[in-house]
Amino acid sequence: MPQWMIGLGAGLVSAVLFLSTASGSLLALFPLLLSPIPLFVAGLGWGGRMAAFAGAAGFVFLSLISSFSAGLTFFLFAAFPAFWLSRQALFYERPAPLVSRRGLYPPEPAEERGEEEASDAHPAPAEGVIWCPPGDIAVWAALVAALLLVIAEAGIIWVGYEGLAAALRQTAGQSLLESGAAARFVAEQGLPVEPQRLVALAAALLPAAATALWLFVILATMAAGQRILMRFGHNLRPMPDFDRMELPRPLLWAFGACFLFTFIPGEIAHFMGALIIALFIPYFLLGLAIIHAISRAWKARIFVLGLFYFLLLFFGWLAVPVGLLGMMDPWLNLRGRLSAASGSPGKERD
Repeated sequence: MPQWMIGLGAGLVSAVLFLSTASGSLLALFPLLLSPIPLFVAGLGWGGRMAAFAGAAGFVFLSLISSFSAGLTFFLFAAFPAFWLSRQALFYERPAPLVSRRGLYPPEPAEERGEEEASDAHPAPAEGVIWCPPGDIAVWAALVAALLLVIAEAGIIWVGYEGLAAALRQTAGQSLLESGAAARFVAEQGLPVEPQRLVALAAALLPAAATALWLFVILATMAAGQRILMRFGHNLRPMPDFDRMELPRPLLWAFGACFLFTFIPGEIAHFMGALIIALFIPYFLLGLAIIHAISRAWKARIFVLGLFYFLLLFFGWLAVPVGLLGMMDPWLNLRGRLSAASGSPGKERD
């Protein structure tokens, strides 16, 4: 089968799954959440260019069948992230003194570079290479989410609103107030709050919640695409070692800067709050990685982890201490201490 047919098929399948939301049914959300998987299969199995081709095919298909806005939404929230994350995940390094990131088309020969991109035509060596680590992939996903937030905020301001929260408050929120749905909800739940305040709070929190959901979906579908490729033996890289996940320290400085901006009242605080969520998700994942790593010494590991995830599902606030655990990892170094105590070789910290 010609490789272009693989990209075309992946793009069309992804676009059809994405288009399922047109039915208006809540059940249509499930295929929508699965829509990035074909793009990641194309990207992680045949290279970043194949993911770009698949995304372009899906964009054209949706623009012709549905509307240009549907195609653009697909491109921004599914096609571009799948291309970029696949491309970054397929970078690998040979042990060499020179390490550079020159992009998709570097000018110098491959043997003179410290970093290369794997593809179906040019697979990586079977041994002796260092793949893009899971922490870098999580950070790239968070940066893509931040970029999409900036684009959405700029688009909303361009059409005349003060920001995302203001647009939600003045459109969907106003409809809920005028229809009486917000007042009925407050009365049924017995909440000691005015409907207007509840709607304003929901409008402020929705961009952050949507950012977190998108990040989890895009990383989960990326992992699912890799699993599918491994099942059929067409993966270009091994599955990242989640338990050894680490994050670059500059991410903490970016998180702190965004946190300071949340003290500015108005739409800036709402926007920065959503950005904070995007930057917090990698630390939450790092906290999960630490818990998984230290739980290897527990006798009832499966039961304890199952109980932990059950509580995490029903008590969402537990994500905060998990993320804080990830933030404190450079100083606590729980995994390194556990390795030293058990006598197994651990990774030294700088």
